[in-house]
Amino acid sequence: MTITGSFENFGDKVTYEITEEKKNLIVKRLIDYYSKNCYFGEAIHQDDDSIIDAPSVLADIADDIIKFKVQEEE
Repeated sequence: MTITGSFENFGDKVTYEITEEKKNLIVKRLIDYYSKNCYFGEAIHQDDDSIIDAPSVLADIADDIIKFKVQEEE
């Protein structure tokens, strides 16, 4: 099942399409993060390395896997 959707951000419409392949890549990236760092919420909040690594994981998922598309307002 493919997940498609959109949201508004700073006046632009942002769209996405997440296929089964992308879902698997997202989960793999998250499991890699959890296995390297902490794997439950409270520990992630308390561990410096988890906090430092988290933005890079989210950026990788957004830029390399989901690849959001921006449709500028006309």
